[in-house]
Amino acid sequence: MRIIGFDGLEPTLLYPNLDRFPNFRAAVERGLSGRLATTQPPITPVAIATFATGLSPQEHGILSAFKTPTGGFVNYDMIRGRTFWDALNRAGISVSVIAVPLTYRPFIEKGYMISGFLTPPGALTYYYPGWVRAYARPFGDFSHDLKHHTREEHEALLKRELDPAYWWAAARAQAEAMLRLQQEHPTDVQVWYFSFTDFISHHCWHDRDVMLQTYAVVDEILGRIQGDVNLVFSDHGFGDILGPECEHYRQAEDAVFLSQYLSDGHSDHGIFLAYGRGIAHGTLEDATIGQIGATVCHWLGVTFPGEPVDIAELYTPAEQRAIEAQLTSLGYIA
Repeated sequence: MRIIGFDGLEPTLLYPNLDRFPNFRAAVERGLSGRLATTQPPITPVAIATFATGLSPQEHGILSAFKTPTGGFVNYDMIRGRTFWDALNRAGISVSVIAVPLTYRPFIEKGYMISGFLTPPGALTYYYPGWVRAYARPFGDFSHDLKHHTREEHEALLKRELDPAYWWAAARAQAEAMLRLQQEHPTDVQVWYFSFTDFISHHCWHDRDVMLQTYAVVDEILGRIQGDVNLVFSDHGFGDILGPECEHYRQAEDAVFLSQYLSDGHSDHGIFLAYGRGIAHGTLEDATIGQIGATVCHWLGVTFPGEPVDIAELYTPAEQRAIEAQLTSLGYIA
């Protein structure tokens, strides 16, 4: 089974344009499809923690975009709940978890991991176990590559980061690395994630040509990496967000972080598709991001969710500063 996430894919841009995206069109025609309700606020760390655990934000404890009550950044160790890949591991099922946000510092009992978005730039422990290092380089461009530079170097780096073609090429390289890992070190379940779609959306949402080209790259990647049974999702959508439900978050303690999302950014529904062996055609209604892990476990005959776990803030002060600089460079915070 292959679970594939594309950060921030917007259903109102994808589904009405399926004629442009043959792999998505084929998936919709042969499987289940629909919108996927996400968390409030509709932001990646909160939504991914719910995706991983099946718990609400109040239950798993990741309530904010990036900041914690003590001023740090959220990380994997702060999630108060067992992930569905933990549950699969306990049942003897191996899992690869690659580039999923909020998975630093990575650890897995049966399989391997490469952490994703919110990994501190320059981190040396973004993969587990150690042999995965030989495959990890294509993922450094997304989470670990922004370091201190001269002004000229920083300007050149920022220009690169704002170039959609750079992200398209990086995502293709990631896809090839994922396939190589699975071919040479196969696991029973794969959880693979791509963040480039959200990075581009934040900078180019109102450029329709760029966004359609980006979704075409997503379609190409999907056709390249899809497996026998596939669950494809986005953790939220994208667009102009209006409505009173957002005003609460604008007044939140970490409003400087949330404002980038709520003024012209994340929406509260992503996409969901399930297709492949044993999955009938149909339209999915009222699906939520917290149901994905339970669906995977049920399909494989495993009990989920797991028990709560203790949490600890493990980012060092230097790592906190590096992440803040990274997020600023990417345009996520002002």
